Amino acid sequence: MAESDRHFDGGICFKGQTYFSGKRGIGFAKVLLLEMRRMRKVGCTVVITARLDSQMVDVMLSMRRMGPNVRLYLVTQTPEDARLMPMILKLQEVGVEVGYVKPLPL
Repeated sequence: MAESDRHFDGGICFKGQTYFSGKRGIGFAKVLLLEMRRMRKVGCTVVITARLDSQMVDVMLSMRRMGPNVRLYLVTQTPEDARLMPMILKLQEVGVEVGYVKPLPL
């Protein structure tokens, strides 16, 4: 993971109502699980993150299997990172769309 990826402190807004910045000790994967019922009603979910781990992949796989379309935007300087590829392929196999956002250098 690139140095700038580790310091990315972005937030997320669910349907304009729930904002998550990760500063209160609640894991991002847990927030996704808490919001899953609302996401099913909307029909689609966009996840924007600079941190991808197996727990988040499992949550996105569950979300996709429950119905909503899921799109992941991974913010990274190194989209070809060998550690990320197995997780990316796993997501793509079930129909999760994956896009990359490469941040500008500071």
